[in-house]
Amino acid sequence: MAHLIIKISILITIFLNSYGALAKQINNSLPPILDFYPSCSYEVIETTYSKKTALHPTSRKTTDLLLKRLRLKAKTVGADAIILTDRKSKKSAKSRLMAFTTLFEVSYHAELIKSCEDKLNYLKKAAAFNHLGEKSIAAKGKVLASQGVAVKYSVKSNFKQPEKSKLLRPQLTDDVVSLSSGLYGINIGNSYKEVLEAFGDPSIQLDLLKGELILGYGRRHWLYFQADKLIKIKNRSEYLSQTMLNEIPLIEFFDDFSWRINNKISHGDSLKKIRETFNTKTPLNAQHQLFINEKNNTLVLNFVFVKNMETLKREYSLDDFEIYKSDYQTKEIDIKDLQESQHWAIEGAYKRLQQEKAIDWKNLSQQLGKPVGQITLTADSSLFIYNQHLLINIKKSELNSVHFVRSAFLSDKQLYSNDKPWTLGHFKQNSSIKQLKQYFLENNSEYEGEIEMLADDFKLSLYFDDSENSSSLDEAKLIIY
Repeated sequence: MAHLIIKISILITIFLNSYGALAKQINNSLPPILDFYPSCSYEVIETTYSKKTALHPTSRKTTDLLLKRLRLKAKTVGADAIILTDRKSKKSAKSRLMAFTTLFEVSYHAELIKSCEDKLNYLKKAAAFNHLGEKSIAAKGKVLASQGVAVKYSVKSNFKQPEKSKLLRPQLTDDVVSLSSGLYGINIGNSYKEVLEAFGDPSIQLDLLKGELILGYGRRHWLYFQADKLIKIKNRSEYLSQTMLNEIPLIEFFDDFSWRINNKISHGDSLKKIRETFNTKTPLNAQHQLFINEKNNTLVLNFVFVKNMETLKREYSLDDFEIYKSDYQTKEIDIKDLQESQHWAIEGAYKRLQQEKAIDWKNLSQQLGKPVGQITLTADSSLFIYNQHLLINIKKSELNSVHFVRSAFLSDKQLYSNDKPWTLGHFKQNSSIKQLKQYFLENNSEYEGEIEMLADDFKLSLYFDDSENSSSLDEAKLIIY
């Protein structure tokens, strides 16, 4: 009898080990959940969700089950990968078996995608949730003004959402940058219209300076216009924080460092090679820059360095460039500080949502005034920048979401003379969870660094920063259903 029990025990152990190995093999063969959006034009095969009623909505067991369901669904439709777009948790009916126990309906929403050739491994936007189903911190954005003569500016920057089915993205083949040919065939002095015809719809438009408009293509090409003419080209953002840069959709041609200066020099080339190419021994200035002048235009090459641990000497390499008309002067900052009234307008809209009343976007937009920037996300969706903290997402001319961020612009630019923390009702930037807990809605879930509150008409997420060993409210996102 004892021998029989031992044999049965051995057989059970072998079965469990075999089953575990098989389960692991099946799990590994399922399409993966991506931590980052591909930096190429992937195909969305299907948008779907998986949901479950659970006693503990944030338990690992519940999450793993929901994610596995999505991966199985992805395999059945022939998808290569999954991008998680949202997680919802709302109170369900009380359990009949446990009268005093509340159940939750938990769901994950996702895009099932067909992969593409992903070249930009170093420059990506984090998905809203990672492969573990956890909220991605990086998903919310955690990678000189001088006096000049006023010039009448003829380009109208009215920030209207383009009424198109598809954004214009011409295929560019010219990757040469030079003082003679400009940027990919577009020269200093070309008109605003000529630039749009050559490069298509811009990714972002900024109206921060008096008589000067800035257009951005992807995250790494910035074009400045005065009096309807292209006056400066930069390969680096001068005003936006990394939070805002992360919101700009990538454009492969403009973001993959494909440019070649004089058809010979590329990103990362050594200072020695560049001096030989331009036949110059001119030393770099204090900002690690090399200036090259030709006729009425100036080319600036910006370098970064690493220290050779053997020789202890600096080794410089090319980082980015800029071209401008030699007599160019940046216009003065021209922003009306409407932060207080704009935040009050959003507070009024939030109260309407709490009272289950609709928000009239046309009326709200008039209260907010003119935005200082617009990021074009898709042909029918834009993210408007209203001040240092306030961003608003509009989709198909309807209010989709409101974002409060720590800083939309670089702090050293001093665009706002009296910058204050953002507020939304009782929720004020830099407040602690303990201070705010009494104001949380009844239906809320807590993740690492995030409080999510659900109502019938909206979802409010609060993000807390504990980088200084004291968790304080950093950002917020209000999604309107």
